[in-house]
Amino acid sequence: MLALEGMTCASCAMRIEKGLKKVPGVRNASVNLAIEQAAVTYDPAQTNLEQMVRSVEAVGYKATPQVSPTQETMPLGTAANLSDAPGTPAASPFQEDEQSKRKR
Repeated sequence: MLALEGMTCASCAMRIEKGLKKVPGVRNASVNLAIEQAAVTYDPAQTNLEQMVRSVEAVGYKATPQVSPTQETMPLGTAANLSDAPGTPAASPFQEDEQSKRKR
């Protein structure tokens, strides 16, 4: 989970999502504007939180990792799902993304 700062609208959230999805190793990213957080599914063998934070900063926003150290160090070949952090809804980021597409 990444805590985000600087978003003011849905376009901001989409810009961050697109930036995160361009990071090699990121499988999925879902930004929640209301709670200013991004849930990211990624392969720790290909990327890390620092690279994701830099990608958010590159599109003009601030990001702070909100994850325990054990979640970043998953075995090779296993995608780490940052949405498993405590207090996160049970739906996966992919499911949330699909639900938002249906509403359009």
